[in-house]
Amino acid sequence: MSKIEEKIIEVVKEKYRLMNVEIDKLCKFINDHFNPSFEVNQRSDYKTVMGAAEYLTPDTLMDFCRLDNFGLSKGDLETVLGIGKSTVNKLIREKKIHLLAKIPLDRRKEVHIYSIPDVIKVYEQETLPVKKSVYSDIPLEPTDENIAQALYVINKSAKVSRDTKQKEYNYGRHSLCKSAKTRMQNHYDLKDAVMKKLISENRMEYIGINKQETSWGTNYLLLYKMCGFTFHLPCYDNSKYTEENNILRDINGVISSEKTIKVNVKYHDAIRLLEQYSDHTYKKCETEDEYYYY
Repeated sequence: MSKIEEKIIEVVKEKYRLMNVEIDKLCKFINDHFNPSFEVNQRSDYKTVMGAAEYLTPDTLMDFCRLDNFGLSKGDLETVLGIGKSTVNKLIREKKIHLLAKIPLDRRKEVHIYSIPDVIKVYEQETLPVKKSVYSDIPLEPTDENIAQALYVINKSAKVSRDTKQKEYNYGRHSLCKSAKTRMQNHYDLKDAVMKKLISENRMEYIGINKQETSWGTNYLLLYKMCGFTFHLPCYDNSKYTEENNILRDINGVISSEKTIKVNVKYHDAIRLLEQYSDHTYKKCETEDEYYYY
């Protein structure tokens, strides 16, 4: 079993690349090759795709490659092969990796899908330059200031993904919507794991509790402070909304994703620091429920 095939499948599932395939054709393919009783979920294309993805393994990958529009994006090529944009463009320009399809996202944007068999061939036959690390050479120390800045970075990233999710949903681009939702949840999951550990170590100051009103409903959020930064933690127990817990002003709508504080911590360094501190993996979202849209 090749590592490249495992990596391809991981990316395909994470980025929901089977959403690019026509649902009826995908269902017929699963019927013909794996399960005659497999049916389209009439309520959700996403659930149909996730059901079909269960049949995607290193042994069946080449069978799936017969499907129209099934492949990898340019960004996927970087991830799978561990190379930079310039190397990806060079491989495409030299026709070592071929374009399969151009899928329109809207009137101005489209995603280019590339051949998976070509990617495997390049991996096996080409000597590829190693992509420059996204991390700084020296890992950040888990000081209060570094952790607070790192939390600020991923908190704003979560909110950017939240906004992207809603935008893509409004446009009807469900695969992009689902990807944004997953990124949002992963960021919030890591943030919450870090905050809970900081609170247990008495490294965060409790400020009070906010009630937030959004178009999705009412949320209750516990507010904590650290090194001049403030962060919310979802409160699922509404009975805590009492004067004893210091009720703060109401929040109307979602909290902005705009960065208003300049920090020195870069995104990937923030992820690495918080993962190491909390012993929680960023891409391991532990809840199937949708997070608060705070």
